[in-house]
Amino acid sequence: MLTAKEASLLAALEPRAQECGVEVVTVEVVGAKKAPTIRVYIDTEDGVSFDALSSAQAWINEIMDELDPFPGAYTLEVSSPGIDRPLRTLEHFARFAGEQAGVQTSKPIDGRSRWTGTLAGVEGDLVLIEVDGETFKIPLDSMKRARLKGTVDFNSYEFYLIERLEESLAKSYQSILDLEFDARVTIDRQTGRIYVYELVPVGEPDEEGEYHEFKERDVTPDDVSRIAAQNAKSVISSIVREAGRQSIYEEFSGRVGDLVTGTVLQGTPEFTIIKIRDGVEAELPHYDTKRDPEELNERPANEHYRHNQRIKVLIIDVRDPRSEEPRQRGEQVRPPIVVSRTHPDLIRRLFEIEVPEIYDGMVEIKSIAREPGARSKVAVASRESNLDPVGACVGPKGSRVRMVVEELRNERVDVIQWSADPATYVANALSPAKVSRVSIDDANHYATVVVPDDQLSLAIGKEGQNARLAARLTGWHIDIKSSSFSSEPLPTENMLIDEDDLDDVELCAYESEDGARCRNHARPGSRYCGIHADLDDARL
Repeated sequence: MLTAKEASLLAALEPRAQECGVEVVTVEVVGAKKAPTIRVYIDTEDGVSFDALSSAQAWINEIMDELDPFPGAYTLEVSSPGIDRPLRTLEHFARFAGEQAGVQTSKPIDGRSRWTGTLAGVEGDLVLIEVDGETFKIPLDSMKRARLKGTVDFNSYEFYLIERLEESLAKSYQSILDLEFDARVTIDRQTGRIYVYELVPVGEPDEEGEYHEFKERDVTPDDVSRIAAQNAKSVISSIVREAGRQSIYEEFSGRVGDLVTGTVLQGTPEFTIIKIRDGVEAELPHYDTKRDPEELNERPANEHYRHNQRIKVLIIDVRDPRSEEPRQRGEQVRPPIVVSRTHPDLIRRLFEIEVPEIYDGMVEIKSIAREPGARSKVAVASRESNLDPVGACVGPKGSRVRMVVEELRNERVDVIQWSADPATYVANALSPAKVSRVSIDDANHYATVVVPDDQLSLAIGKEGQNARLAARLTGWHIDIKSSSFSSEPLPTENMLIDEDDLDDVELCAYESEDGARCRNHARPGSRYCGIHADLDDARL
């Protein structure tokens, strides 16, 4: 059932999997030889959660890096087996006895190579499968492919279906028969015969003009089969769609914030459809003020997707099909899952996958500031005194952060050291610029930063991007000044202070070595401004 390459990869993964309490269901190598995709399906006794997937992804990546199974590039995917679980061992076939399965053999057995039926257990090295009342014995070593067939039981919807069909037929016949009053339709549960009644009001209406008593008048037409068939088709389709959306909601409503890998199906001016797995699709919204003026753009401006492209997305919302809130235009036919490529937590989840120290809790991501598609800053701190959090996130020769950057389509990611000291934190956040001094005003949550003249443009960044991200990352209002600007002499005319009041203004007493006077105002109770406030302490 496995190729030589798949078997070797499976053998390399199983020892570590046993240590972690994980079962490697199977390994598949698909795609082109130059850039194949390695799919590893895992399972646990308690099911496969996001945490289990993230943990397995980390150590599977390590093993694959050591093995280097392919000389060129390859893609690694780690996922749960899903409803169509692969079957590989005798234990698998024995465990799922009684379930529906599809089996394909490498060579014909009894004149056929494909079976779809009920698994009946195992007998030695033989797999038993019952098809149309006949039991076939298939040797395990002749298996080419075997998977469970996921089924849905619709018996519980029987009465609900009939009630919905009756309501739909009532509306149809009220219009077709041009009835003056409402109609009621009943379907005989035994014979299936359809009866149509007109509800004729009896008595006088109440103060609001509503009738409360009705008599039924039989208006059943001679031929109801055609109308019934049309309505049945529509109602059944509607119920199946609703049941599917409700099932998706129950499965994914608890996974908001999870990172998933999907395949691009199609794009529209308003959104891109992402296939998460068979039968489950998600919506990646684009900015559209006509649909919702307050909607955020969940696709970075520099990203454009092609059909069948695989991308990682973050689940940010799952629409409840039973919600009574007003629906947006076209929401009913849109996928119930909403995903994002711009959310800051996308970077958090990517680092959790690529950096084992983050997943294990030894390194903590304190804050993230992001301008999607352009640049991001990530503040990290270590819970171990001997562990460098920045180095752990960057990885050997930048390998770890490079994987995150590649997934973000070359969006620049700055990893900086978090600090409990606001001045140090602000200085680190302005990296790669070098900072000379930081003055903190706790009362106003204001930080004044002095940088060398040649670092001013770097500290501010293109169109103020570096300073803007640093302010978002730290939560401090940051004012950046160059060294020469903070100490240049006062102008002859002060445009901010009336000349009549100039004598009442106390200026900073700092003078540079060349005699230039600081032009800033002195802080209350001090002879110096915030930048040179430490001179007061030195004087004392």
